[in-house]
Amino acid sequence: MASSAPNLAATRPTGSIRRNGASVRGGAIRVFLGSRPTITNNIVVLNTAGGGGGIFTETIPTLSHNDFWGNTPDDYSGCEPGAGDISADPGLFDPYSGNVHLQLGSPCVDAGDSGAPGLPTTDFGGDRRTADGDGDGTAVVDIGADERVVTVPSPQPPYAHDPDWWTNVDLFEVGWTNPDWPRALRVLHYTLDVAPAANADGGVLPIAYDPGPSVALSLLSEGEHSAWIWLEDEGSQMDYRSAVRMPAGGGFLSLDLTAPANPIVDSSDPSPGVWSSDTTVRVHCSGAADALSGIGGYSFSFSQAPDTAPDTIVDTVADEVTSEPGVVCAGLGVVLDPVDAAWVGGCV
Repeated sequence: MASSAPNLAATRPTGSIRRNGASVRGGAIRVFLGSRPTITNNIVVLNTAGGGGGIFTETIPTLSHNDFWGNTPDDYSGCEPGAGDISADPGLFDPYSGNVHLQLGSPCVDAGDSGAPGLPTTDFGGDRRTADGDGDGTAVVDIGADERVVTVPSPQPPYAHDPDWWTNVDLFEVGWTNPDWPRALRVLHYTLDVAPAANADGGVLPIAYDPGPSVALSLLSEGEHSAWIWLEDEGSQMDYRSAVRMPAGGGFLSLDLTAPANPIVDSSDPSPGVWSSDTTVRVHCSGAADALSGIGGYSFSFSQAPDTAPDTIVDTVADEVTSEPGVVCAGLGVVLDPVDAAWVGGCV
């Protein structure tokens, strides 16, 4: 048989070229004298003949990017393998029943010639030509009738992250909805601050399922961060290109571990060290600052003890505090605690 049509899978007993056998020569393909075919991107396997079980030629064809394998008594007769030809088990799902889909790990995936003349836009099952079947970031046509289009699990909405504002605890719970997937999902992969460029990028975390799929993510450094997450199933199916940015829809995972800069008490009424009959004390401050989450307010208490410990409960967002009327005693002082939006406190 002479062929110039790309992307045929020759199998025995069924396939794109069916029940191939010849008592003399050319079990799958026979090239007669005077014919000059171009044969590209074909799988030719498990055919039989008296000679040239794969291909028998009386003139030299142009061969490239084919897989001749397992033909009896030989793969080639009258010609040599062409450029890009291989001889390996193509990893068909079931060549004997005609299922010529390529399995994971097939040497025919992304091994064809994408520039072959007459290359169809879809494979025999309607999947697009071409696809990146091996996940290396480059789409190359597969050898054979099937184009392996890799389907991988990917996190689905709704997404969640907690806390959703500034925090001083470096532990964020990131959640998603699992896809409807036939295999168990094994782990979650993630990168911080930059999108992944390969499956091996970033870190790996076990998935918790109470109450829903989530991971506990540590940012390791202060500031506003983003994370990209993607899933791997128990069959090691994954694709970094399915990664979802968290928080979804924008925003950041925000961590502030540094206490704000203390303010300066720039005025008080009555003045420090001056006896007064006024039963109300007013203190004004300025200069509190926080480079990350910003000042969230102040905690204060009036006390005679100079070592009174501050708390992180915000009593006021104003920069002036006033004692309750009637607080009169010698040596009265104020403990003023600026608290940032992540609830990290200082003391003055």
